[in-house]
Amino acid sequence: MQRTICCFWWIGTLNGCGSDCDDAARLDGEWSVSTSVVSDQWQANGFDTEDSDAAVAASESIEQSELLGELPVSGTRTWTIRRDGNSDDFMLRIDGQEFQSRMVPRQGACNAFDISFEGAWSGSSGSAHIFTYEGQLNFLGDEITGEWSYSDSFTWDERDRNGTIAIPVGVLSGVRGTADSGQ
Repeated sequence: MQRTICCFWWIGTLNGCGSDCDDAARLDGEWSVSTSVVSDQWQANGFDTEDSDAAVAASESIEQSELLGELPVSGTRTWTIRRDGNSDDFMLRIDGQEFQSRMVPRQGACNAFDISFEGAWSGSSGSAHIFTYEGQLNFLGDEITGEWSYSDSFTWDERDRNGTIAIPVGVLSGVRGTADSGQ
């Protein structure tokens, strides 16, 4: 009898009994997420940064840089994540702007998710973006890491600009808010 109980205990540990991997709601909460572009293959159309007039090219580069700072994947932002029921759907709020996202657990890796969301983003200086975000997210307790890709079509009426942005590879790292346990 003792041998049988011991065997069941050992099998239980192999299956991860008591693990929180089964509940994707463990991602729920507020996160401080920093992002950066890791490839020089990104593109932002709508700016003439190659103009033969150096002053015009420099001015265009500055405006392009300012626009890139407006994106939801730029710098450090506050992400609030909340799972919708028992599905792979999550509400994702980035600096107060809300999106419906999908976070699907990767096969064989309980703390890894494929994430995707799209929507309309309003930049702080009046730029408007229709975007798509796809990536992989790794959950490490009170930290998240991952890679992502991003594309959008933008208008920036204040600067009389419109165009597209494509970022093939970026990275993110985040920490859970200090007052937030995710429960």
